[in-house]
Amino acid sequence: KGTFTQVSSQWQDTDSMREELDDLQIFLSTRWAILLNIQVELFRVNNIEDILQMLIVFCVESLEIDSALLFSERHALLRVLPVLVVLATSSEKEGDTILKKIKISRLINIFKLLLLKSSQSIDLERNREVKCNLYGMVVEGFQILSRWIGHVWEQCAWKFSRPSKDAVPLDPDDLSATVSDYEKVVRCNYSYEERRAMVELTSHIKGIGAMMQRSETVIADALWEAIHAEVQDFVQNKLATMLRTTFKKKKDLSRILSDMRTIAADWMANTIRPESEQNALRRGGDDSTVVSFQPRPVAPTAAQ
Repeated sequence: KGTFTQVSSQWQDTDSMREELDDLQIFLSTRWAILLNIQVELFRVNNIEDILQMLIVFCVESLEIDSALLFSERHALLRVLPVLVVLATSSEKEGDTILKKIKISRLINIFKLLLLKSSQSIDLERNREVKCNLYGMVVEGFQILSRWIGHVWEQCAWKFSRPSKDAVPLDPDDLSATVSDYEKVVRCNYSYEERRAMVELTSHIKGIGAMMQRSETVIADALWEAIHAEVQDFVQNKLATMLRTTFKKKKDLSRILSDMRTIAADWMANTIRPESEQNALRRGGDDSTVVSFQPRPVAPTAAQ
């Protein structure tokens, strides 16, 4: 109302403009006016029910499999889906037909999960994602350093197996001087370009290694937490499934897996009290409950 008052004060005071502004205000003040008018116009189109149903199915499936790459795309699907449902259910009969084909339980599950996600859980999920990405970057850094070091070793090994045949002593005037095997492999076996490349590569390795070492105190907790989460997900969830599979048929393997789980599992971080292991094994089946645990920034023990 305040917006319309401000706009009307800037318009020319004519009856036609005043009447048009009043009509617009009445139209916009009516709840669902735009949506209901769109609904009336849509159902004048042939086969609009099938089109709306296809759009609803597309939105539901995209949200269920989380196919949206960007958050804005997912947000658009969540905004569009309720509108499509309202448009598709212009009458009680048509609404029953649409919901029978799409299953209302799927819609309920989508929005139930959305409501259950609090800001705190979103922040925790985002923090875990950041820490996992950081862990991946550190692992990639070690892999790159290892690959570069491997190139240096391979080059040195290749030169070592092919010593220089034209080696000369440091002092050519000293006729009694001899060239050692080490000099034939190292000093006399590299051209200027090769020495320069080796020095540059070695400096890169030492520079990146020093940078990663300086960052250790800053990112250590995040790395330990990411490692802890991966290890505990494996031993508390994936390993439990293996135990149920091997309990009846492969006793020896089951015992080894059970020992691994006992050594590596961190039950202190559990948010769900674990079921007795013997009961879980006897129950069998694949309908295992996913264990929820809180990642902790702790390093694996020597036994683990």
